[in-house]
Amino acid sequence: MDEKEIDLLDLLKEILRHWKGIIIYMIIGAVAFIAFGYLKEAYVWMEARQEVEKDYADADITPELVGITKVGMDLTDTNQTAVLMVIDDERELSEREKYHDTSVLMDMNPYHIPCVEMVYELSQKDLKENHMLGTMYQDVLSSVGLFDFIEKQTQTSATSAKELVTVSVRSNKDYFDENDKLVLGNDSLKVVIMHADEKRCLEMATAFKQYIDSLHQEMKDTMGNHDLVLISEKKGFVMDTGVLDKQISSRNACLNLQNTIAKAKEGFTDDQEYYYNLMTGHDKEHLKLEPQISLKMAVLGALVFAFEYCGVWVAIYVMNNKIRGVDNFNTLYGITHFGVIESQNKGIELIITSVKLSLIKNSLNEVYLVTGHEDAAVDKACSLMKEAYEKDGIKVEVLVDILNNAASMERLASIENVVLLEKAGMAKCMDIKEEIDLLKRQDINILGGIIVS
Repeated sequence: MDEKEIDLLDLLKEILRHWKGIIIYMIIGAVAFIAFGYLKEAYVWMEARQEVEKDYADADITPELVGITKVGMDLTDTNQTAVLMVIDDERELSEREKYHDTSVLMDMNPYHIPCVEMVYELSQKDLKENHMLGTMYQDVLSSVGLFDFIEKQTQTSATSAKELVTVSVRSNKDYFDENDKLVLGNDSLKVVIMHADEKRCLEMATAFKQYIDSLHQEMKDTMGNHDLVLISEKKGFVMDTGVLDKQISSRNACLNLQNTIAKAKEGFTDDQEYYYNLMTGHDKEHLKLEPQISLKMAVLGALVFAFEYCGVWVAIYVMNNKIRGVDNFNTLYGITHFGVIESQNKGIELIITSVKLSLIKNSLNEVYLVTGHEDAAVDKACSLMKEAYEKDGIKVEVLVDILNNAASMERLASIENVVLLEKAGMAKCMDIKEEIDLLKRQDINILGGIIVS
């Protein structure tokens, strides 16, 4: 006997015959997965609340805050970090753009900058007094006091003034003259003031001179008596490549951040995009504030249980060793296959004719119908065939269970021609093979086989 082939259409029909069981298992699977998903969701919500309580111990814990935290916990660490990095980059970009829009330095024409340059000389006579005048003046003039003063005296903000005013110091070394008398080296301060507007530049220079004059009086009390003399003041326009470099660097930093943010957002998953919108204050109307029943889990559960249920019937179908209505005697046993008699004896007339032609061709007037089991459908088919053949003078006799029925087995001694009738779903393939082997050992001619479904 050759191996049985699996008929996919018949397999599908067999599975669909159990459609009620499939529906029941789908319902069970959906309910089971919904329950599992809800409990898992509730556990994550509990963890989210604990996380919020730990991070915001002194703050009011709102459902919205817990909901956003829970959404973040649903993401992997990598995905959540990617979203937070984008938010940080956007915050930095916003600050840089604000600076670029408000900074006087960014608004300058680096090839034509209004500028005021002043040089002050610091001198002292007493050796006992402090020799660090220049450094001290530089430190004080680089502090917020000067910039706040300029903001009050002009329309230039303190933050802009810090970029526009530069103070440098130069100290000459002490030396001995020809009489071996120590001569103190004087310090000098160079002040450079720039602005995008010439008028504002002059206003800042005036404010600076006012401030350093008042500072001179204060420094006398702490640093000793000394002179502060403005020895040079020049006004004009300059080109400064340092300003150009700063402007280019600022613009490039903004462009790089914009590019980084755009690329990161393109790679966002739907969950990352949802988390991003929540963190930036958008889409809060869709924020879930408590555990939800998941439709996705219901569908998944229904499919998993339905697949497993169908898998069981597939296994049963494949392992079934009984003959089926789609089987073929020629394929399985190498004998003529007359066909299949379906319910209500459909197809029997064609089979009766096929068997009759085989009898006439072999000049036979006697045939035995051999079946392995007593069954109403098989008995009905045998009766119809017997009635049809006897009208044509062909003798027909039915033998049941020749393998186990002694009387039927004894009748084989006088038999020459047989036709097998086997009940689908009842007759085992191996039993049919044994019947065929038995008939061949008795030199009985097997005309063919018929399957009754």
